[in-house]
Amino acid sequence: MKLSTFKLFGALFIASLIGCVSAESPTLSECRRIQDDIQSRIAEADTLLNRHAAELRLERDALSVDTLLAIDSTLRLRYSSIKQAVGEIEFTQSELHAWHDKLIVLPPAQEVARGIQNPFGESAGDEGILQILNQYNDSLQNYELRISELIRNTSYERTPAPQPQEQYNP
Repeated sequence: MKLSTFKLFGALFIASLIGCVSAESPTLSECRRIQDDIQSRIAEADTLLNRHAAELRLERDALSVDTLLAIDSTLRLRYSSIKQAVGEIEFTQSELHAWHDKLIVLPPAQEVARGIQNPFGESAGDEGILQILNQYNDSLQNYELRISELIRNTSYERTPAPQPQEQYNP
């Protein structure tokens, strides 16, 4: 009886040690929350850029087949500015994607518990990881400001294309 009780308490002790080792620190949990927030905000920014570019492409394409484009300088200017805006949005989106691809991400907690190497560097520690993620957060805020300004500057009032005027023949 004593032997089975000893085994039971031994197994519980080992299980509690494993549970303590695999539990994340509060700092690392905060890092995961920040990382998830960053990933979500990147997806939102990308979606916003896609939606705005799609709207501008539709207007650009509609203007490109408008017969008045050849003779109306106002339409040509509008077409040119929309075309430039689409290019700026696509460039900003490619910059965002390139920045996102360079981010270091925390592996899942299960992989950390199995002893996977820290992608931030062995000497980084939880505080070092938090500092890096806060830098990512600051960079993303700069991108978000640029994106909102770009969208504000490339939002054009949607007006119907001018219709040809009837010729007056006296």
